[in-house]
Amino acid sequence: MKLLFTFLGLFLSCCMYLTAADKAVYTAEFEALTRGKSQTEKYKILEDTCLFSSNYSKALLFSEKYLELANETRDKKQIATGYRLIGRTYWLQGKLSASLENLFKALQLYQEINDSYGMAKTSVSIGVNYAKLDEYDKALKYYMIARQKFEILDDELGLAQTYINSSDMYLNINDRKRALVEGVEALRRYKIGSMRTIGPDSNMGVAMSLGKLAEIYRVDGNLDSAIHLYKQALVIERNINHKHGIATTLLFMIDILFKQQKFGEAENLAKEALDVSKEIEAVDLTSNALRDLAIIYKQNKNYEKALDYFEQYQAVRDTIVKYDARAVSAKFELQSAEAEYKVTSELQSAKQTYTIVIASLIVLSLLIIAFIFYNRNKLTKKLNNQLAESNTTKNKLFAVISHDLKGPLSAFSELSNILSLHRSSISETERAKIMANMHSSSVNILGLLDNLLGWSRSQMKGYKLYPELIIIHELVQEVLASIADLAAVKNIQLLNLTDTSIELTADRNALEMVLRNLIHNAIKFSHPNGKVEVRACVVNGHTEITVVDEGIGLSESSKLGLFTLSPNKSTIGTAMEKGTGLGLVLCKDIIELHGGTIRAEANNEVGTKFIITL
Repeated sequence: MKLLFTFLGLFLSCCMYLTAADKAVYTAEFEALTRGKSQTEKYKILEDTCLFSSNYSKALLFSEKYLELANETRDKKQIATGYRLIGRTYWLQGKLSASLENLFKALQLYQEINDSYGMAKTSVSIGVNYAKLDEYDKALKYYMIARQKFEILDDELGLAQTYINSSDMYLNINDRKRALVEGVEALRRYKIGSMRTIGPDSNMGVAMSLGKLAEIYRVDGNLDSAIHLYKQALVIERNINHKHGIATTLLFMIDILFKQQKFGEAENLAKEALDVSKEIEAVDLTSNALRDLAIIYKQNKNYEKALDYFEQYQAVRDTIVKYDARAVSAKFELQSAEAEYKVTSELQSAKQTYTIVIASLIVLSLLIIAFIFYNRNKLTKKLNNQLAESNTTKNKLFAVISHDLKGPLSAFSELSNILSLHRSSISETERAKIMANMHSSSVNILGLLDNLLGWSRSQMKGYKLYPELIIIHELVQEVLASIADLAAVKNIQLLNLTDTSIELTADRNALEMVLRNLIHNAIKFSHPNGKVEVRACVVNGHTEITVVDEGIGLSESSKLGLFTLSPNKSTIGTAMEKGTGLGLVLCKDIIELHGGTIRAEANNEVGTKFIITL
């Protein structure tokens, strides 16, 4: 038996290296895939295989082929990319020293050709290596370098990657509050990026962010929320066949099921995690799956199977200890790699500085004069544009205030005047009717002021959201209860059809204001004795909230400018309620601050539905 498990350990250890037979197979596959392809197509095939293959041995060979191809053409950018792909693959295999050596070579070449995107991607990978070695200060330094460059490039997926990595780092140092903030921001940016770019990279990012938020909730002891988020991540990982992610998520879910004493449910997940881990030759994940199965069978009093899996676990664990020891020595080896990179970089920088100084002295005198005039004209134009924009916004705002406030204030003034002048001659019935109308006018005024305040806040620079985990059904129920009296005037039925299990992370007060405006809008345009429904569902990792009415509907012409501020736009409800659409403008601003979208559609030729995607 011991001989069997010793052989198993040796087998898994060998999986970390590329055998001659494997090399021949992968080389033949490379030649078949690239035969007759252009240089650009070959690079694309090789890079996609390196990034999305779960077979790390194959990924390493393809990344080395990428570097060979780049060296043949002496293309510095492609050579740098080759080193970066090799460094990334070594990191996946746990060979941190080799990973950093290649990544520093890539970073130096990207700097020589001033490739900001390449520098950003490489800095992220260097930061991940330092985090693996518990060098968190250095990891954060490279994450921030990457974040600055991605900001300039307006690359949402790149920015999201820095946030998910920093979230993981803060969680490792037990700063869970900061980890949650970074994780929520990563999810928001991955969702924005997935709307801009369709592909496995963006969907994988959404799954990673959901998994990271789940991990934070798991550490905090919020197990129900954690398992809910893990399930969302698992759906996405299965859709894109991201096997490393599937195995990792399954193992985290098993940990929660252990804490909930649900060992029967955990058994099937552990078996799947073991199968997937072996398939992709992920030794650390295989070890964890074997350990979990041993625990499960021990709890089920199946001691024979428990011992079997525990001995397999020990055999695999022995191979991992060797690589853990290498990680310790890598801390010292990487110092020399970084020092070598710095010396080379400084020499290169000195040569570039000398050339730049000579050239600058020649053209500086001419540029100064041109710059002064150009800068003065540019500043004047910028100030004029800002002034014009400010005046336009001010005029729109005053027009909206005067238009929307005039009606309810005039009604309130007239009714109060009637009460004052004819208080002795007015019957109790008439008095009650007047008081009800005055109350309605005051509610309209207060609603308008709430929207004006919310809109003005959303326009301010530095406006911050305070995200938290929200159960959609509960929030919708609160909003419906707050405006039930308004619906009762028209005898309109309010229905909460949202699933009680759907959760999302958002600013609760801001989302409540959006829902209140949309439901109020639906009531306004609904006929008496109608109904308004609120629904919610999860589509491809995004939460969709829909407010549906059976009112007067929405024409194609009405859709134009629906979410814009206009003093000339006036809307009349079925009971002659007036408005200018400021609430919809506020809804759009708030949803976009969350990284989501809002749209309006016809509801089967009867009524309208507004759809929020977050």
